[in-house]
Amino acid sequence: MRQSTRRRLLGAAISYLGGIATRVAVQLATLPILFANWPANRVGTWMMIFAVPSYQVMAGQAFSGAGGNAALAAAREDRWTDARAAFRASWIWGTGPSALAIAALIAGAMIIPAGLARDAGTGIMVNVEANGWFMESALILAPLSVFAVWLLRYRPLGWFIFAIASVLMLGSGGRGAFVFAATAIAIIFLLERGRRWFDPRVAGLGILAVLVFNAVVIDRGQSLRSMLGSDLDGGYTTAHALDPLEHMDFANLEYFEYIVYAVPQRTGSWDYFAHNLQIFTEPVPRSLWPDKPIGSPVKFFEFWDYGTPIGMTISLPGAGWMSFGYVGIAIYAALLAWLYGAIYARLLGQSATPVAMLAYALLAATTIVVFRDGILLTLLRQLPFYFGPFLLVLLFARFKKPNTPRTITPYDSAGETPADRRRALASQGSRQLF
Repeated sequence: MRQSTRRRLLGAAISYLGGIATRVAVQLATLPILFANWPANRVGTWMMIFAVPSYQVMAGQAFSGAGGNAALAAAREDRWTDARAAFRASWIWGTGPSALAIAALIAGAMIIPAGLARDAGTGIMVNVEANGWFMESALILAPLSVFAVWLLRYRPLGWFIFAIASVLMLGSGGRGAFVFAATAIAIIFLLERGRRWFDPRVAGLGILAVLVFNAVVIDRGQSLRSMLGSDLDGGYTTAHALDPLEHMDFANLEYFEYIVYAVPQRTGSWDYFAHNLQIFTEPVPRSLWPDKPIGSPVKFFEFWDYGTPIGMTISLPGAGWMSFGYVGIAIYAALLAWLYGAIYARLLGQSATPVAMLAYALLAATTIVVFRDGILLTLLRQLPFYFGPFLLVLLFARFKKPNTPRTITPYDSAGETPADRRRALASQGSRQLF
């Protein structure tokens, strides 16, 4: 056996055993955290939910490994038809179980009760049993669905994956993750095609997002949960008891009017940007800090002393006004404009690569919820789940460098149409895939 072959086999064995060791270590490390936040029966349910996806992923790795070896062997013998067939088969069997595993994880997150309660003094929803990081982990399905549509180049299979992910995202009753994913797909689609506005396909996606948004508002995802066998009726007021557009999801103007009504005439003070101090207390789980303040650790007033603004989102102008009036609005608007402008200049300023466009689409899609909430904490809450998977992909790609550079040999394009040139480039790229 050649020395290079021995090294490859040894590296593969070390990588496989290292993956097993890592999974075991992660499971052992999370057990104290789980038992500290949940009762024993809920921990057992959670571990069972995670066991099935683990076996599915292992099956996918086995199929993809065997298919990759077969494709590599066929490529070395110049049997490119067999190599491409083996590659496609390994890709399907590798991604299929992984997609099922992700679906099982998200469905499991929907099955386990959230453990939230509303604080009577502030109106803020507080974790009383669960850990917020575990509860929000289901949000990673949003960027993963964006990756699927983008990598599959907007083909039907990508939209099928997006549809499955949408059912799981909307089943929890939340709309933010779905709106984020739809917005990110629309942005990256327009960027790649060099269009600013307006594309019929993007318009169709927007209309679909609005219709789904309103449908979920009616019952907070109860219909979808019933389809999945996990009906958690939270007793939310249905839209039949409200006039059209009366529910809180379209009440940003009314919430802003309430803030102006209360601050500073009735509160007697501005907030002086103190609500941003919650950035430093938010990451600490309440199980580790039982006396953690609800909301900001420094408060000059409570909105619930002057009304009952259930579900209030203060919005960008509202955050600025309660901080320091018109000056606060100017500061907040300038800060967020500079932040997102810097992101645009950094990623799309000169030579925008496809990866840079994808990164910009993911970051730009956060503006909807950030502008609605109006606070920096919302942006920091979203980044680990909406942008974290993208950073992990970049990290993995950095350590997986190709052995040989892939080049495309020049060809004579005289007399060819643009479609012919695209097919020729795709053909050369596929021949050099291995």
